[in-house]
Amino acid sequence: MRKLVGAVVVSRGKPVGTAFNRVGSAKLFFGGRTFISPFSRHAEIRAVIQAGISNISGSTLYVWRNTKDGTPALARPCGNCMAILQILGVKRVAYTTNAHPFYEVEAIPKIPS
Repeated sequence: MRKLVGAVVVSRGKPVGTAFNRVGSAKLFFGGRTFISPFSRHAEIRAVIQAGISNISGSTLYVWRNTKDGTPALARPCGNCMAILQILGVKRVAYTTNAHPFYEVEAIPKIPS
């Protein structure tokens, strides 16, 4: 069964970055540089890159996953993505689950200075 994953970065009440997962690796262009990353297929990182660094700190990331028939599925970002979100200063992540109420919201702790 094919699963669909998407992500939206919301900063100051406005969507500033959106993305879907990709199959295979992808070149990403950020700050005038080209990156090929194992995270480039993950919707979370693709949305953050699209949003731009000035819109990330304090933002909320929404991630959803559904099966082909539209049933919600678990979309919690992987450990690597969560670490990157924490480094970039994302404040919280909301993601779908496969059990009622079909979503969770997690605060992302700041890195101690």
